[in-house]
Amino acid sequence: MCTTKESRLRRPIALIAVLTCLALSGAGAWRARAVRLAPFILPDATQLSVLQPGLNSIVITYHADPGTWRQRLSQQLRQAGWSVHTYENPGATLPQWAFVSWYTRDTIIGPLALHEHALFVVDRNDPTDVHLQITREVVWLAARGLNGRDL
Repeated sequence: MCTTKESRLRRPIALIAVLTCLALSGAGAWRARAVRLAPFILPDATQLSVLQPGLNSIVITYHADPGTWRQRLSQQLRQAGWSVHTYENPGATLPQWAFVSWYTRDTIIGPLALHEHALFVVDRNDPTDVHLQITREVVWLAARGLNGRDL
């Protein structure tokens, strides 16, 4: 009779454990999917537009002070933990996009890494125009032979 009571208790406990794991996984996935937009938007932004053309991408455009927006935005992103890469883009198919700034951030979540990329383009014809695209991907570290130090 003791065996029957134990088996009756094991099933609800196992079910609760499975449901708890599923709930935590769902909460983690929802948190990983949410993008904090605040570091990407300057306080003096006007004509703000935020679009989500795909599941893992967001496009943000707005106007800001042409003389300082790149430096202020770079500072905000570095404070938020992003790494910056900037290069000239003279051979682009749209030559008015003179400079491209690319920001990256990697978050290790157990055996996974969340890679986030933000690409900024400066338009020579309208230097007040801030245009950026944020993309995210989850990568299984073991599949690429990486560990957290390699990112």
